[in-house]
Amino acid sequence: MTDAAVQMVFRRSLSYQTYKQLIKHYFVGGTGSIINYLLFNIFMFNDLGIMISNLFTYSVVIAYSFFMQKYFTYKVYHYTFWQPVLFLLNALAYFLLDTTLLVFMIGELHISPLVAKLISILMLAPLSFLAQKYIVFRGKSESVVVEQGDCY
Repeated sequence: MTDAAVQMVFRRSLSYQTYKQLIKHYFVGGTGSIINYLLFNIFMFNDLGIMISNLFTYSVVIAYSFFMQKYFTYKVYHYTFWQPVLFLLNALAYFLLDTTLLVFMIGELHISPLVAKLISILMLAPLSFLAQKYIVFRGKSESVVVEQGDCY
């Protein structure tokens, strides 16, 4: 997505802080993805199946990602009850999308699990950044502006 397209969607300029957060988010997401990818394939190699492999993998990656994104990427040091709840709901949605993509790519398209997991991670990464920045770890001044009449 180009900067102009992002600005058109969000109706505001993106700050230097947002770009820094994007880079940090992808760094944390990248390390989480490496953990995700390796664990998923280790479990698949041991014949645990797609669902169990993905569930075990997500359990580890969710814990890692929550703390890294909260403290390293978004530098949110205050605690609210809703942050972990929203993060888990976001992770659940991500898990369901990821699992659906994996079942489709592996089962229907006959793509190798090694390749399918990589494709899924790359497809879902931008959605993860948007949800975490603007919903889960949103600061008081970080709200998405939607002008009246923008919804179709």
